[in-house]
Amino acid sequence: MGPADVCCAWETLPVPINGPWEELTAFEYTPELIAGPGAAQDPSEVNIHGCDCQGSCCIPGVCTCLPYGSNYVNNIIISGQRPILECNIMCNCRESCPNRESQLGLQFHLQLCKRPGKGWGLCTQENIPSGRFVCEYAGEVLGREQAHSRISSQKPTDSNYIIAVREHLHGGQILETFVDPTHKGNMGAI
Repeated sequence: MGPADVCCAWETLPVPINGPWEELTAFEYTPELIAGPGAAQDPSEVNIHGCDCQGSCCIPGVCTCLPYGSNYVNNIIISGQRPILECNIMCNCRESCPNRESQLGLQFHLQLCKRPGKGWGLCTQENIPSGRFVCEYAGEVLGREQAHSRISSQKPTDSNYIIAVREHLHGGQILETFVDPTHKGNMGAI
């Protein structure tokens, strides 16, 4: 058994290491997205408008963050077929608003495990109901050129952890985000 918490107390629950922790590649733990080389903007700068709702519960159809109806019922996502807009730091509603599920932090007991022939992975220590949020995939947000450069410099035997996310915005605009947790990331990217 390895260290008691790979997250260094950054998360709401500890994530222990089960396996030869000495073999774990060193990386800097970050619980959130951070600006990396070539990032168009700092991910900590919120550029999403918040709602004007008052109180602890936003009303679907009225709240600007809930244009498609409620996202969650009893912490479970209602539909994976439509965009989810969560209330954020710019919103007037309280932090107890049920439309902030991904902001509650780690809610399930997980552990970092080494699997023969597979490498390191995140394993659950309890049943996770379908539709529940598990954790964010955090790391460095890169510009397109930097992401391409990092992928091109990898050897065929290297693991690639870079994820490319394309979001279709209003007016046909497409927002591309490249996240690389290889050297700076969280347990969701291990």
